[in-house]
Amino acid sequence: MNARHTYKRILNILLCFLFITKAFSQKEYKDEYVSFQYPANWEVINNQTEYTRQVLCKKVNSPTVYIITRILKIVDVKEYANYMRNELSLNQAVNVEPIEERYYKSHFGYSYNYNGSKNGISAWGQALFFVHGTKAYEIIKQAGSKAEFDTVYKTIENSLCFLETTSYNLNSDLPVQLDDSRSEVYKKMGYPDNPAGAYFQKGLIIKYDNDRVRKIEACALSSGVTYLGLIYGIRIGDTYSKCAELWGKETYLKNVEVGISYRTWKRDNFYIVCKIRDNVVREIVLQKSIN
Repeated sequence: MNARHTYKRILNILLCFLFITKAFSQKEYKDEYVSFQYPANWEVINNQTEYTRQVLCKKVNSPTVYIITRILKIVDVKEYANYMRNELSLNQAVNVEPIEERYYKSHFGYSYNYNGSKNGISAWGQALFFVHGTKAYEIIKQAGSKAEFDTVYKTIENSLCFLETTSYNLNSDLPVQLDDSRSEVYKKMGYPDNPAGAYFQKGLIIKYDNDRVRKIEACALSSGVTYLGLIYGIRIGDTYSKCAELWGKETYLKNVEVGISYRTWKRDNFYIVCKIRDNVVREIVLQKSIN
């Protein structure tokens, strides 16, 4: 047997061992809400309470964990994230960083990092909060070192899928649409109550350019009426978090004062502009141009 043939046989044996090892080096978890793959030396534990469904994926004989919690009770994600951070910061052994806005697998939400040590055991962790479908989710990632934290979750996160389908209605209840003619609007809604195009009993202001609708403003008018119909899945009074979940990250952001901002989403041929105050949608405007 010549050397080349020997090397080839050794290579084939090594490749077989590699593929066999790879095949058995990870397992798969799946329920009705999430699915993911995880290393073979980890274990999965399911916990259930009145308000939560939790999947805890834990490295055997290690403090390293990946916890996915589905929250059954309706919560404001930002408020919940702040509450959890504040509770953790009461532990003097833990250093908790400020909350940040972020995206996780296309889901808008919030996160904070933390680290600390107790009884000689160190921990590096991150908490993530976001909405998928109709429920809020919390993910806790915690490892024994920064180096492990940066690498150990790749198998899980590269394969993690959320299986619950969204039930949001992305339709609009508006009686008129952008590009409708002035005559069409008058036929559907009658004449406006003032020259600015306001319909006091509907909570809408309609503006034109060349007799075509170029801007629709849904807001609280001086008459005391607020438009409360759906506009592409969002209504006045919903949270900014829900906007970001449905529409993605905004195209433009303008902060006007503390707690108040205007956030703009670019659609195919128009813009959605929301006035956000204290994380709540106060006005929704559809317009043909950014100005």
